[in-house]
Amino acid sequence: MKEYIFLILVLTFIIGCENENEKKEKFFNPSQLDLLDLANIAGFWDEEAIFDTSYNADANFKRHKGFLKGIIIYNGNKSVWISVFTDQETAINAMEIRINDVEAVIETGTSEKIQGRWWFVKNTAVFVNKWNTIIEVVILGGNNEDVEDILYNTANELVRRVDTISR
Repeated sequence: MKEYIFLILVLTFIIGCENENEKKEKFFNPSQLDLLDLANIAGFWDEEAIFDTSYNADANFKRHKGFLKGIIIYNGNKSVWISVFTDQETAINAMEIRINDVEAVIETGTSEKIQGRWWFVKNTAVFVNKWNTIIEVVILGGNNEDVEDILYNTANELVRRVDTISR
């Protein structure tokens, strides 16, 4: 009987250690922004994309003390922003500050259409926190469910890419 109790304790310890490792926050290195290949997002871009390497941060993230680096790619009415911060808590804090600073009504996402913490402007934009990044996908002038699906699909793809590259 003691052997079974010992075995159960050992297994509980091993499983507990594995769960702790799974919870460890990853880090997206801002030097790897180019690896996200933002110009190649299936189903999002209509024409050849135009890059803006100046990161003209209308979101005011550039002024946030934890902001490290960002990139935007846009084409007409569509854009994708990736903003990288020192850690996840700082990224979420920067997004919460942004929500309070802009006129647009940014709501908290509550469905499972996107995993993790996310926000949206109905039929216009989706913002997702993945690790130490804020991913922003925008389609201006959209007002139907097709646009919503494109926003969600694109955001989920970018979350996947950020997660894959993060260590």
